[in-house]
Amino acid sequence: MSMHAKCQSLKWPASRFGGPRIIGHRGASHHAVENTLSAFQLASELGADMWELDVRQTKDGVCVVSHDDDLERVFGVQKRLSSMTAYELAAMEDVAIPTLAEVIALANQLGTGLYIEIKGEGAGMAALDELKEANFAYAALGSFIAEWIAELADSDCPYPLAVLVRVDEDPFERAKTAKSDAIHLCWERADDNPHELLTSELFDRAREEGQEIVLWHEERPHVIRAVMTMNVQAVCSDRPELMVPYANSPSRPSLFPKGPEVCCHRGVNKLAPENTMSAGRLTFDQDFDWLEIDVHETADSELVVIHDNTLDRTTNGRGSVANYRLDELRNLDAGDWFAHQFKGEQIPTMKEVITLAQNHGKGLYIEIKQGDPQKILSVVEDMNFLGHCFFWSFDWSCIEELRALSPEARLMARSLDFHTVADAVKSVRAEIIEINMSEDFEPLVAAAKATNARLMLCYMGADIAIFERMIELEPHMVNVNHSHIWKEVWFNHCRKQQEKIACQ
Repeated sequence: MSMHAKCQSLKWPASRFGGPRIIGHRGASHHAVENTLSAFQLASELGADMWELDVRQTKDGVCVVSHDDDLERVFGVQKRLSSMTAYELAAMEDVAIPTLAEVIALANQLGTGLYIEIKGEGAGMAALDELKEANFAYAALGSFIAEWIAELADSDCPYPLAVLVRVDEDPFERAKTAKSDAIHLCWERADDNPHELLTSELFDRAREEGQEIVLWHEERPHVIRAVMTMNVQAVCSDRPELMVPYANSPSRPSLFPKGPEVCCHRGVNKLAPENTMSAGRLTFDQDFDWLEIDVHETADSELVVIHDNTLDRTTNGRGSVANYRLDELRNLDAGDWFAHQFKGEQIPTMKEVITLAQNHGKGLYIEIKQGDPQKILSVVEDMNFLGHCFFWSFDWSCIEELRALSPEARLMARSLDFHTVADAVKSVRAEIIEINMSEDFEPLVAAAKATNARLMLCYMGADIAIFERMIELEPHMVNVNHSHIWKEVWFNHCRKQQEKIACQ
């Protein structure tokens, strides 16, 4: 039975975004510790159809999920998984290795598929038994060891089987030995353009021999852009969010209209520490339009990007930002509080963040937390960035001062702070009116649309129904905390509109 027939028999769902399935490689392993429940859940949130996971057995034969037998690389522990019982493994502090049963349960809960790579001898048959016992249909198994796959094939495995293929190996000889349904090409390190190895001859041969094609884990935008248009079953990635179609994304541009401009509140702060260069890069990597930042002035009159007046929450420092010189702030760690992989991340200067936005042709929403408005304006003007940013502050005198200093400055006002929307616009000739979705927004939106101001809807939550309502209100802009959810909701909205037109 072919992979296509097996998928139909198992009633696999269609891919979430059309085209190849998105497989989160060891979960969303760029953003979370690989092969952990948190990495798998995050991969689903970021758009993955399936999770790639590695299965081994403990000393007492329990299937657990870990790429390595040695725990040193991932967890810094000098022990071997195969020498420990499942109980001993679970009792270890700071070692988050789930059982296969736990991963199956989470996948069932989230409606996500499992792409299981067999890493240990005997783990394949054990995994097969667990999948059957759980009555879990959305799964496939694969391995570099062709004989292990052949053993599953000879056991009438109902799940699609893949053989993993290195660059120097003949994929079709490997498939023959493994009796596989798919060839999984591990060619990511072949060169800078491995997609060019996927020739028409390769696809023709695969079709003739009844083999589907699954591709390596890929994070390079130009390679993702190429392979996601190809006739392959699935593509793996440590960063599944790059494979979700959106606007003019450098990795997977969408054929759908762009929709409202998206402002990422403190950057993509669910994947990286807020108000850092990493959070900013994640914003622009996905083609979002605006990065919201918070600006403070230091003791030596430099401008830095951090939200709180104090350092305590988002750095390893203590006390007021305004009491520190820039060189002192640069010695603080602004990333380790969020995740260990961001250890060493610095508090950025406003100039650095402006340069980042300029390099991507994007804009900034600058919230003045504490600092001289004239100094902030001067930096923006000196960098020729005035037309690419807008300003707001809880201290309204800062915004009034900016207007007095510059007739051209783009200013925002919130409906929350004024009796009427018209008053908000008139106050400083505001170009943008922000309306929060927690307000009685219907009349406010109507009032905003009666002005010349641009409408920005603000919502920091993750409720899909509220995102859908925001789309219905047709704002110019949205200010959100969960940009990955917005991206999927917008895609689904456009797909529904397309289906309606097709049915007319």
